[in-house]
Amino acid sequence: MSISALQQIMPRAPVEWLIALSAAMPQWGIVSTARKAAFLGQVAHESTELTKLDERLYYTDANRVRAIFARHFDSLDADDAWGYLHQPERFANRVYASRMGNGDEASGDGWRFRGRGPLMHTGQAEYVERGAAIGYDLVAHPEALLIPDIGSRASCSYWQSRGLNALADQGDQEAVSRRVNGGTIGLHERMAYVHLALEALA
Repeated sequence: MSISALQQIMPRAPVEWLIALSAAMPQWGIVSTARKAAFLGQVAHESTELTKLDERLYYTDANRVRAIFARHFDSLDADDAWGYLHQPERFANRVYASRMGNGDEASGDGWRFRGRGPLMHTGQAEYVERGAAIGYDLVAHPEALLIPDIGSRASCSYWQSRGLNALADQGDQEAVSRRVNGGTIGLHERMAYVHLALEALA
């Protein structure tokens, strides 16, 4: 898989990330055109073509926050929700508290283990699992997911561990998206990247 082909799929991506992904994919069974296209399509959408690899969680509209993250803010009125705007660390600690292996809001785990890397790995449990898969302590060094080699291997290991190669073989992009993102947010854009990847890798 040539770097020029990857640049056709993600023209904004830093070359060092494309090289790292290309090197990591075969180790985790991402070898056929269908698998590569599905993986790269998801990566392109999740990370905005590998240009946004660290979840920001910077919100400015209290009503939007309450609509998107309703179950985390349903006990707060709009005035109280304002206290989480423009404060990504406080926001992350609330929405990711006491789930995904994280401690409570005061633990700081929500911010410490926020989404990072090409597939936005989120939550302490995920950092533990990905670290074990690639032989790196991501709990002690969560920011290491922003290093091309480590972040690429972590995302490829996640892909394999969730059975996404098999779903890619079946061409079930909606199911792939659900396992990557937990829903179908941005499905149209994800599909557009997958189709672009299929053309570039043909």
